[in-house]
Order: sequence, then C-alpha cells, then structure tokens
Amino acid sequence: MTTHNNNTPLIPSTTSKGSSRTTFHQDDYAHPCHPLYVHPLYVLGASLVSVLFDRTSYGSLRRTIQVALLVRNKLDLIDGSSQKPNEGSPLSRQWQRCNDLVVSWLTNFLSKDLARSVEYSELARVIWVKLEDRYGKADAARVFELKKNLSHIAQGALDIAFYFNKIKPL
Repeated sequence: MTTHNNNTPLIPSTTSKGSSRTTFHQDDYAHPCHPLYVHPLYVLGASLVSVLFDRTSYGSLRRTIQVALLVRNKLDLIDGSSQKPNEGSPLSRQWQRCNDLVVSWLTNFLSKDLARSVEYSELARVIWVKLEDRYGKADAARVFELKKNLSHIAQGALDIAFYFNKIKPL
C-alpha cells in the first residue's frame, strides 16, 4: 500500500474485473469506491427488495439482499469484515452513518413483527446474524416437503428443458 504526502494510506480499488484501477485515500469517503461512501440516493426508509420477508423463502431473499448490498459496497457491514473505527477516528461517524443506513435497509424488508424483534439492534451485523441463526438453516419440515415434491416429479413425456424448469424452483 502506498501513502500520500500526509502519510494517509492510499487504497487501490478495482472498479471492474481488473480493467480499471482507482486510487483514493483511506479517509476519503466522498470517493464513490470507498466502502463508507453514501450515494445521495441511499436513503433511510428505502427498501433493498420489493417483497417483505415473512419467514418464507429466506434463501432467495438472502441472496437478493447480499447482491443489493454488494453493488452498494455495503456487504462488509453484515459479513463482519468492517469493524467500527475508534471514536477518535475521522471515519467513526461515517461508519456509524453507513451502519445505520444498512440497519434501516435490513429492517425495511422485514414484516412488522420480525422488524420489532430486531429494532433495538444497533449493528447491521447483529441483525444479519440473528436472521441467519433463525432462518438460514433448513428445517426438518422444509426438507421433508422438498423430498416429497421431488419424489412426485417425473420427466415422462416432458422435454428436458421443461422438466428441468419444473424441478429448479424446488
């Protein structure tokens, strides 16, 4: 890592599969590639997904949320790779702002009763871990239902593409 003349580390960022490189200062969160950058369109109350989570289809919703956070460069706030800077750090307030934004996005895709269960969590990471613990594991009833559905599907006269499309949603 190189430094600028004021000894602030420069952070290289690859903007797309190695094709273009951008360098910015570690504390320059106004740069669009900085993980703490907040685009003017990122607002509290916005939703990352169009469907409220009501305890069903967590797997697909989980993937949608991860992609939405990845493209906004905020995935590290839920995966544990971003730690809050020390209180004296110039990035501390900006990190808290980004965390609060992600907390808002996460609670906005939850049904009202689920949102109430995490409303006092201050960290996006804590909310994500709670959701993963509760809904991220396949439960026995769901596994049984899937096995039952798979046992009733037969290709028969269906062409392979139609047959595949029939089993893929399971």
